[in-house]
Amino acid sequence: MVYPFVWVEDDFYLESSYLVSAGLRPYLDFIHPHMPVLELIVGNLFRIVGASHRSAELLNEAAVYAASVMTYTLAMRIGGRATATIAALLYACSSLVFRYHVYERETFAAVLILAASLSATNDSRSAGDQTIRQTAFFTLACAIKLTSVVPFAAVLIYLGPLRRQWRATIASAVLTGVALALLTAIFYWRYGSEFFFQTFLFHFLKGNNRAAVLPLYPLELMDVIVPLFLLGIFRIVSERPATSAFRLVALIVGIIAYVISSRYVAKPLVELMGVASQLSKGVVDLEFTYAGTDELGSLAQSFREVIDYNRAVAAACESLGRGDLTVTIPARSDKDTIAHNFTRTVEIFSHGTSLPKEENSFSLDPDLKDAWGLPALRMTFRDHPNDLKMMEWMQARALEILEVAGAKSKWGPPVQEQQFAVHLLGTCRMGNDPKTSVINADHRTHDVKNLFLCDGSSLVTSGRGQPTMTIQALAYRAADRITALAKRGEISA
Repeated sequence: MVYPFVWVEDDFYLESSYLVSAGLRPYLDFIHPHMPVLELIVGNLFRIVGASHRSAELLNEAAVYAASVMTYTLAMRIGGRATATIAALLYACSSLVFRYHVYERETFAAVLILAASLSATNDSRSAGDQTIRQTAFFTLACAIKLTSVVPFAAVLIYLGPLRRQWRATIASAVLTGVALALLTAIFYWRYGSEFFFQTFLFHFLKGNNRAAVLPLYPLELMDVIVPLFLLGIFRIVSERPATSAFRLVALIVGIIAYVISSRYVAKPLVELMGVASQLSKGVVDLEFTYAGTDELGSLAQSFREVIDYNRAVAAACESLGRGDLTVTIPARSDKDTIAHNFTRTVEIFSHGTSLPKEENSFSLDPDLKDAWGLPALRMTFRDHPNDLKMMEWMQARALEILEVAGAKSKWGPPVQEQQFAVHLLGTCRMGNDPKTSVINADHRTHDVKNLFLCDGSSLVTSGRGQPTMTIQALAYRAADRITALAKRGEISA
């Protein structure tokens, strides 16, 4: 509670709840790759108690406390008071709970999954009672975090094949599926195809994080909890008979471990092993079926460039054979050179900025016309001399780094005027003088009073960092100013 920083992923979902509380619609007014149940609940809570990091953190920490108590209760059924105390403390003090201490979906899903586990290991519950509880807990858990379906499958296996409670198992599976289908239909009716695309297609087809292909990815996330968990299992198994609660926990952890290993470790490694085998045989014309990770995508792109080079050489030779002397043969390269240099090459990129110059502008071309016969848009841009000097300085430092690192050969492209754009900024400068600017400090245009520009066009330079967060902050401020001006009647209908 006293840690003063917010993890970036916390901030993203926290912002979603705030936007809901302000009346904005998920999927339509802002991107949201999950079902909106949690944001609708927290957003309405914000309307009552006010939206702030502190109110969100109190809610999140209440969920952490509830999950810790449930962890203690479940562990009591496995190994006694000492085991339960250590398990609850390890959960409450884990790195993930600390890192996502303000607001995180998994915190709330964990409460529901633990509640379902406690219910499943309670032998006194009837089949009907068990069905109602499992359906309620896992419908809400999956609506908060879709991957909650993994522990749900574990609980169903536990109740069915292991405990022979087939009636509760089948009923829970069917009713939970129906409930989730109903929720999906309601949200699709409310938000349209954007809900389906962002929640399902984007969420499950997006690329993986670079760290996700590392075999030690679970250890990176869970730090000391994984080895302590394994040691705890060994101690419990060696000292006492396995209880039903122990079997359920082991089943849940086992299935989750299988899903993580198959998604983040096994498939990429199998693909890479296949690529290495083909390369060892001298085959470079490879087709890559799996490019979900940045590493494999980059690898595929690199060898695709080799393939394109070979095909370009073949095409040039074919043209020469027909007597076409105008073709250009690409520079010579071969597989041995590529195989040797591919794993021995490093690039250093530096980020500068573009200082503003008064003559940089957009205007109408006096001669060139567009498809409708109107004057075409003309951009006038030259780099500031200091930007070019900065590029030369940074390139010199990069070459020094390579020299110290022991590079056998090093080079850099010539420093010259930019011929491309990364971030679209400028053209509508902010200022007080209508003669030299387009908008005022409120993002309101000088000439059209009801027009507000809230993008990157007001920035005459990007500065050192990425401009996205600055644009976002200015848009929030502009929204506040628009609200204030409207309340004072200074914006006409």
